Amino acid sequence: MTSFDPKRVRSDIPLLKRKVHGQSITYLDSAASAVTPRAVIESMSRYYETRHANVHRGVYVTAEEATATYEGARGVTADAALSR
Repeated sequence: MTSFDPKRVRSDIPLLKRKVHGQSITYLDSAASAVTPRAVIESMSRYYETRHANVHRGVYVTAEEATATYEGARGVTADAALSR
C-alpha cells in the first residue's frame, strides 16, 4: 500500500489550485459532490465530445462505443474492488 500524499492529490485536482480571498481552497464538503481529478475531467470531456449516446439502447456506432466504454469502466472498478 502506498502512503497518502496530499500534495499529489492537490496537484491532480484543478479546483484545488484556485485561490479564494488569497487562500488556497481546502474542500471538505463532499456530502453532495466531490472535487474531480484532472484525469476524470479529461476522460469525461472525451466521452461527451466523441461518443455520448444511450448505453445499452442503440444499434448505431456511438451507442455501441458508449456501451463498451461503460462496461469497460465497470470492469476496471470491479477489478480494483476485488484486488483490495
